[in-house]
Amino acid sequence: MADDDVVQDVDDTDGAIAIETGDDDGSDAAAPDPDYIQKVLDGTEALVKLSEAAAIVADAEEALAVIEPIGGVLSVVTMVLGAWDALELPERTCGYQGLCYGLMYAALGVGDPQPNPGWPGSDAAPNGSKKFLEGIAAAKARLAEGQAGVKRKNFLLLATAKHDPKTVINDLWQHAISDDDHLLRMFTIEWPNVGPNG
Repeated sequence: MADDDVVQDVDDTDGAIAIETGDDDGSDAAAPDPDYIQKVLDGTEALVKLSEAAAIVADAEEALAVIEPIGGVLSVVTMVLGAWDALELPERTCGYQGLCYGLMYAALGVGDPQPNPGWPGSDAAPNGSKKFLEGIAAAKARLAEGQAGVKRKNFLLLATAKHDPKTVINDLWQHAISDDDHLLRMFTIEWPNVGPNG
C-alpha cells in the first residue's frame, strides 16, 4: 500500500493523540492477499500501523467476521489480574486504567499513557500511580508474548480500524474488570486522556 493510500493514521501532536482519516478512499489500492490476512489473524505476521489494519478491514470479509463483535477480539486479550485482588478498589481501578490504556497506547505505538491523579484521587489510592504503571507493564508484557502477543496487537489494531479507539478501549475496560469489581463497568472511559467519561 502506498503512503498516499493511508486510510487512517495516528497523530501525536502536542501530546494529544488523534486518529486522522486520509483524503484518499483507497479505492485504487489492491485488496490484501488472503494468505497475508490469515497470517495477520494467526499472529505470524505483525501489523505495524493502523493504516495496514484499515486496509484489511476495508477489503477483507474474513477479518470482519473475526473482529465482530469487539468482545470476540478482546477475548484474545485475557487478563489475569489475581495479584491485584488483595488491593483496595481505588488502587485496582488504577491498575485497570494502566492495563487498558497501556494496551491501546502500545498497540498504536504512541508511547506511554500518564496516570490521572484525579481518578480515583491520591487520598483514595495513595499508590495509584504505581499501580497504573504496573498495569502498563502488564499490558506491554501481554503484547510481547511472541506470536500470541503479535496476534493481540493485530486484533487491537483491526478492532480500532473497524470501530475507533474510544470504542475499543471501553470494550477493553469492560473485559478487564473482574466480576468482583463489576460496579466499575458502569463507567465509560475517555480517549486518549486517562479518566472517566462524564
